[in-house]
Amino acid sequence: MARADRKGRKRTSTYVRVDTETSGGSLKLSAKIICLLFVVLCSGVSFVWLQSSRQELAQSVQSEQERLKVLTKQMNNLRMELAHLKSGEYIMRQVQHFDLDLQPAASGQVRQARMPGGDNDASPSASGLMAANMWKRQASSR
Repeated sequence: MARADRKGRKRTSTYVRVDTETSGGSLKLSAKIICLLFVVLCSGVSFVWLQSSRQELAQSVQSEQERLKVLTKQMNNLRMELAHLKSGEYIMRQVQHFDLDLQPAASGQVRQARMPGGDNDASPSASGLMAANMWKRQASSR
């Protein structure tokens, strides 16, 4: 009996019909509002992200400046120590301490060579250069 009732009924559609002619303006307006909200949201997120990045960079710059101060102070201390170790007084004390039986050099025995355009530090490459230049001068004078 239930089947017979179903067959006799007419099917009705339950779709909601939207009239695009009258509501088209409101759909366009809502799409524009949604786009505008999306742009504002993206702008807000990018602003917050840029602010956090700026703070991180400011912190890293500050830490690098502090590190630079420490390294500069350390470099100055090492330069002072090097000057002390190169001083004649320190060298003579070490000679006496190790009983090397050395005497201070006479004024004619020491010749200082200056490197053009740089420090006069006795690095291996600089001393090799000075020795090569002196050998060339001696060879050319013969």
